[in-house]
Amino acid sequence: MNDELIQVIEDLKMSIYEDMGAETSPNEVEQYVSALLLCLGISGRAKDLPAVMESINIYAFIDMYDYVLSAWNDRHGMEACRKLAEHSAETVNGLSWKNKFTFQVLLLENLLLLYQTNRIEIFAQYYDRLDLDILGGHIYEYPEFYAGVFSELTDVVHDRNGMRMGQMLLDLLPHIDEAADTDYVLCLANLCESATCCALYDEMSGYYERLGEYRECCYADMAYLFLLTDLYMAQTAAEKNTHGDREKAEHLLNQIGEHISDVEDSELREELQIKYLLERSRTAIVGGDYVSALRYTEDGYSVCKSSMEAHAEYLLLFLNNMAIAFANQGDAESCKQRLDEGLSVISEYHLEESTGAAYLSNTYSSLANDAADETSKEQVRNLLGKCRPENVSFRDIPFVLNSIKMNLRAGNAGRKEKTLILNMLEHIEKLLLQEKSNELWLFYLDVRTAYFIVVKDARQSRLWFDRMYEFSQRCFPDMEMVIDVICDNISFVRRMFSMQELKSLLFTLVRITPMRLTELVLYQEQKSMFARMSRINLFFHIVVSFVYDGSIVCSDVELLEIFGNLKSICPDILSARRECLSDCDRKSYEELCRVERRIIELDMARYFGHETDKEQLTELDDRKRSVENKLYAKAQPKVMGWLSADELIGRLPTDCLYIDYLQFVTDYEKPTEKNMRYAVLTVVKTEQGCRIYRQPVIDAYEVRQLCNIIDKRTRGNRSYDRKQSASGWLYDVSVSRKLYDILLRASVESCHVQPRPDRLIISGDIELQSFPFDMLTTSRGSRLLQEFNVCYVNSMRSIHHDVYVNRDEGALVIGNPQFTLDKEKVLSGENEEKKLSVLPLSKVEAQTVADFLGAGIKQKIAARKNLLEEVHVPILHIATHGDFRQDEHFDPAAGPFEYDYPMRHSCIFLAGANDWIVSGVETDHYGNGVVSAEEICTYDWGGVKMVVMSACLTNTGDISYTDGLIGMHTALCAQGISACVMSLWEVDDFAAAVLMSRFYQNLRTMEVTSALWEAKKYIMTVTNGELADAGWYGEQRIRRIGLAADEMRRLSQLPAGIRLFEKPVYWAGFVAEI
Repeated sequence: MNDELIQVIEDLKMSIYEDMGAETSPNEVEQYVSALLLCLGISGRAKDLPAVMESINIYAFIDMYDYVLSAWNDRHGMEACRKLAEHSAETVNGLSWKNKFTFQVLLLENLLLLYQTNRIEIFAQYYDRLDLDILGGHIYEYPEFYAGVFSELTDVVHDRNGMRMGQMLLDLLPHIDEAADTDYVLCLANLCESATCCALYDEMSGYYERLGEYRECCYADMAYLFLLTDLYMAQTAAEKNTHGDREKAEHLLNQIGEHISDVEDSELREELQIKYLLERSRTAIVGGDYVSALRYTEDGYSVCKSSMEAHAEYLLLFLNNMAIAFANQGDAESCKQRLDEGLSVISEYHLEESTGAAYLSNTYSSLANDAADETSKEQVRNLLGKCRPENVSFRDIPFVLNSIKMNLRAGNAGRKEKTLILNMLEHIEKLLLQEKSNELWLFYLDVRTAYFIVVKDARQSRLWFDRMYEFSQRCFPDMEMVIDVICDNISFVRRMFSMQELKSLLFTLVRITPMRLTELVLYQEQKSMFARMSRINLFFHIVVSFVYDGSIVCSDVELLEIFGNLKSICPDILSARRECLSDCDRKSYEELCRVERRIIELDMARYFGHETDKEQLTELDDRKRSVENKLYAKAQPKVMGWLSADELIGRLPTDCLYIDYLQFVTDYEKPTEKNMRYAVLTVVKTEQGCRIYRQPVIDAYEVRQLCNIIDKRTRGNRSYDRKQSASGWLYDVSVSRKLYDILLRASVESCHVQPRPDRLIISGDIELQSFPFDMLTTSRGSRLLQEFNVCYVNSMRSIHHDVYVNRDEGALVIGNPQFTLDKEKVLSGENEEKKLSVLPLSKVEAQTVADFLGAGIKQKIAARKNLLEEVHVPILHIATHGDFRQDEHFDPAAGPFEYDYPMRHSCIFLAGANDWIVSGVETDHYGNGVVSAEEICTYDWGGVKMVVMSACLTNTGDISYTDGLIGMHTALCAQGISACVMSLWEVDDFAAAVLMSRFYQNLRTMEVTSALWEAKKYIMTVTNGELADAGWYGEQRIRRIGLAADEMRRLSQLPAGIRLFEKPVYWAGFVAEI
């Protein structure tokens, strides 16, 4: 080979003599030849090359070098030329050069040759040594050379060096006679791409504007480049994210879509279409329009599949976007399928180092944060080991930081990993100092802090935490990432701060919660809203645990403020969302509610074992997103405020005892049922003043066990006339008394004023949110009902006290629905065991209530669910069946992309419900006959002051540690209802009818809670004879009952002195929430 190369050089030497003649001395020519031989490794010592290069003209040498490589390519092809270029690059880069300029010229030439011969890995290895500052002052010495190299390299390199080369090329073109308009277009197009990649949006806009000068004369021949730069401009506008920029981005994307066919070259046209569809899907995902995102990704997926060899990496990006869209729609199965397909593509086409693989790994990390899928976790962690710090670009930063964080979470912080992580973080910091990205800088500070926490370096972790805190205060005042660090590193945080510092930090963060809640109002995805709400609640619980374990010290007043402002926030957010959206565009909000109702109705099918209509749901989701985008663009939520202790106490009625329970964990590193405790705060408010008492903590595990015992025995003791055994009675009393001692005794005894207030307001948590306190046995041996008017609230800030309702202002009474419309269909259908039984006494209850209120009654087939869509009377009474349903196939452990809607579990049933339950087919005018709590949130109930739901299980719901109870009562609070009367368990028809009759009589002169209190005391003590005297056993009334008539006649024959409803099962289940 050497002999042949020497011959090529000899031919070159003879050519020089012929061309230059006497102008070039033989000695000078020999110096060039010697340099070529050294550079190509043919003869001599390579280390002599720098000295030889000092005596010759570098540009002449470059021309000769090009001649040799070109000739070698003509003789032996690209592979032989590639090896020669690679050897030359290795020689040049392995030497020490005093003349930095000469080295940089040779390096630039070798980079060009490595790119032209497709030696990309070696190109990347040497590219970082390129110093354009050294070359910048020399480019006009040989403009044709530099212009030629820059024009090719800027076509492939799109970092800051690429931008520098593009700008130099733009400066050189006027000095080159042969430069045409097309050269300017190509240069400006590459500059636009580089500026977009580097997130330099102002520079991008300038280049794009200048490119527009050539559009008219060059568009026909270069449509691809013009449309491609339109795409970059759309990306730039979308990133700026102002309203005007979003409109500009949408306009440009529409324009590109209309003109893709202008590109004549089929390969370029296909590539442009792929890039266009990618940007469309990305924009749709950012805007939360997952239906459109899926449409664009599926189109792009099809294009890529048709030519996999050419577009395998693009296919990864489409699979990634499809996975994200499916995940946010709650379709975990489809999401996982796309991610798994992406892994197969990566393996088959060896794309482990590609950008597409990085994106896919990043999406996997979202799945892996909470899921038990070790494969997905490993995908993210392995990304770190595949990267060398010097090869990480600005665009890679979020993926690399995510991988570092996942490795730290997994405990991968050995000596080798520490070195790699620190080197990587140092490199990322340098990149971030060159660019401006507040989001990435905050992420970097977070990972830096996490690293030093994992390696247990208290000084450095505090230093970086403080930097993150200060930066967040300036740029991200919601302090979300700061709070996440605290929640994820509780033990270390305790050691990182002094007691006073920790209190100051936590209370500062706590008091910005109203601002964080205001942001939640504009969350379009319920899943995202509930996830962030849970995080806010978790932080609230952690602060409370810090107070009770002595990590911080605070006064009772400060603790009251925390409880009053942060507990049970879900109804506040839902209510604020309703108010915000309806105020900004009433017509669009009403349309949104109609669409949401239909989505909920269709989705309810899965809770009853039916298939959902996914195609119709997809169309409705698309429509919902369109209306939401319109509304949210204009919505301006009212800023929620922090209430002081005086403001909170001012919401309590005078002469009351208020008790607030909050469950917290004593050990967040090993949370179990047995380390759960209840914090208890008692407020006594009288005309003389107000006192706050912090009670001893309560063992929540013991409370849960006792509550379960009482609940089971109470519900099982339903016979009207069968007396309980003495031993059973004593057991029940002892359990009831024990629970009273645990939950209430300290609070009641702290009330020293005389006379003692008889109003007890309870804000429960977890199981205590759905527990009837008034059935407990007091230290005096009586039921709590006999001593206190007990009512319930979500929190102190949400209290509506002394709620009076005027029956003369109107009421809507619904009862005794005809659940079965088509008996044959119901009898022959499936789900026979799920169908609803008739409620014969609900007819009597509803009629009695309607008579008292002077209102009409909607019953039988008239008890349709669409009656509830608009209600504008003060009183709404519903007597029917209620239930708490769950999707039997839902797996909460399947990962964070799985999501079940908590407010769809609580529901009531109206006319036609059985027809739908057994068949899954809706009926005309009746729909599915099922009304969920979430559906109630979409209704217009302006003017309703009191809602009575005389139905089973209406005050139960989904329970989680952070969010508490979410169900029907949440929906009613979100609707702004001042008073709600609901039931905790299956309602006895007769007891309910008697209680409601008495309750409505009392409402003539009493406020709601007092009316219910007196009614419950009445039915607990009313005798059978008194019921007969009140006309409950009248033959006319019995005949109207129908199916239960025989049982009513039997009861009428029981002794007059017997108390049918003395047992708590008949009265304790009814509760009032204000």
